[in-house]
Amino acid sequence: MSAKMVKARAAVHEFLKNIETDDEMFLVTFADRPELRIPFTGDPSAIQDALLYAEPRGSTALYDAVAVAMHQMHQARNRRGSCFSCQMEEIIIAA
Repeated sequence: MSAKMVKARAAVHEFLKNIETDDEMFLVTFADRPELRIPFTGDPSAIQDALLYAEPRGSTALYDAVAVAMHQMHQARNRRGSCFSCQMEEIIIAA
């Protein structure tokens, strides 16, 4: 595992430590194309578990990943949200 991926996973872990109990989150990964890895969940460990198997590869489809994330955000129960992106290792998480 690359040092960058270790840092990206650590950043996601820190982000998830601040999640409130009624917050919902999802995970989009992207390389050549975006993939909704985890749909909305209230379980931060589901996001962390999915990241154990995410590996950087291919090119960066960042704009496509943001479009997938924005589409997913329209399905949120909560009106307010935030988006966290680790572009260098192809991760977007939103809560």
